[in-house]
Amino acid sequence: MISQIALSITSSPVHTVEYYMSLVDKVVAFGADEICLKDMAGIGRPAFLGRLTKAIKDKYPHIVVEYHGHSGPGFSVASMLEVARAGADYIDVAMEPIAWGMVHPDVITIQAMLKDAGFLVKDINIHTNATRRLFFKLRFAFAFSYDERDVCVVYSCAEHPRFFDVKNHR
Repeated sequence: MISQIALSITSSPVHTVEYYMSLVDKVVAFGADEICLKDMAGIGRPAFLGRLTKAIKDKYPHIVVEYHGHSGPGFSVASMLEVARAGADYIDVAMEPIAWGMVHPDVITIQAMLKDAGFLVKDINIHTNATRRLFFKLRFAFAFSYDERDVCVVYSCAEHPRFFDVKNHR
């Protein structure tokens, strides 16, 4: 079994890299295998998230780091590039029709950005059976659960693939 902890990201004078690293030190000592930087409000600053990711990977290179950032205020696309450059292992994205808004950035945007930045990312073929099944599964969950649940929860419940393994830079 894999244990993943989530650090809820916010922006304040108290929430520094040192603050978060003190939490990371504790959860790694407890046996955490993965750390997810959970930016649910989308307010984490890109440069800060890059520094935090780098600090985690420098001190604990064996720990998997995932970035989970919502689109809200608009920082998440830049944050994804910063955490990828700093060594994050995974970043979470969404697919149309439920990307953007208060969910994750769209997979096509992030793929193009990472390619332009020199990352080795796979091409996206929306005509493959697996992608079509995922799309329809997401669309079905979204269409029938929107009134009952938050969109992100629906997305996560429908299926939550890790589209980009960003370890393979250049």
